[in-house]
Amino acid sequence: MGHLAELPPRIQYVSLPILWVSALDKPEYKKQNKTRHLYKCPLYKYPLRMDLYLIAMVDLPFRLGSMSPQEGEDFWVKRGVALLCATEV
Repeated sequence: MGHLAELPPRIQYVSLPILWVSALDKPEYKKQNKTRHLYKCPLYKYPLRMDLYLIAMVDLPFRLGSMSPQEGEDFWVKRGVALLCATEV
């Protein structure tokens, strides 16, 4: 709980708990996230993945297992993981 995880087969969408969003300056952000492994996940207004509908990038924690941090982030990028505000246009 509290990190990205694989979905069971044939499941496309799962609901995400409410996110608490706040702004941090860069030095404070780097200090807080020094030891965490984060995936920069795009947040879209609609499932059409275009710059027009991109709202923000959200850092989501993930577990490494036997992967390096870069392999872990690439793992989620290759799967096309994104947050959607609506599942239909």
